[in-house]
Amino acid sequence: GGVCLVCWGGLGGAVAWFSEAAAVNPGLAWVNVSVGNHYQWSSGQLDKSAVSFANAISLDPGNPDFPAFLGSLFLDLGDPGKAEYWFERARKLSSGRLNFNIQMSFLHLRRGDESAAVEHARKAFAESPNHPAPLMLLRNHELSSGRYAEARALYEKARPELLGNADPKV
Repeated sequence: GGVCLVCWGGLGGAVAWFSEAAAVNPGLAWVNVSVGNHYQWSSGQLDKSAVSFANAISLDPGNPDFPAFLGSLFLDLGDPGKAEYWFERARKLSSGRLNFNIQMSFLHLRRGDESAAVEHARKAFAESPNHPAPLMLLRNHELSSGRYAEARALYEKARPELLGNADPKV
């Protein structure tokens, strides 16, 4: 998976480290993803992020995570049509539907269709209750609807260690 290197020379140092790793082994698709994530989330250079994600896809076209990263980028760019295209490509490559349902939740939220977003979040939560994205989406939905007991029930299922009488195990 990707590696966070903030502690190894800051964000600029991370790109330099990943560039060195790519020079040693240019076939490392995850290096491109890590650089793309840096450009997307840290420096706002979305054009470079898109190139990095596209490189990862070309290096490992069977990895379902890589088109999902590109779909997320297009969602951030305000192009839900291209985002949906890449999310659908990710879904076709994936043996599971977790990442697809998470990404579709965000896509539907961006489009203003909360009921469709919640439907996808529920599917993702059923597959992986510990994943923070569907938990957050469903929690926010329940809280905004005034259903506090239902929001707590999500955490009772996903993170029971936080709700007992003993000190939480974090």
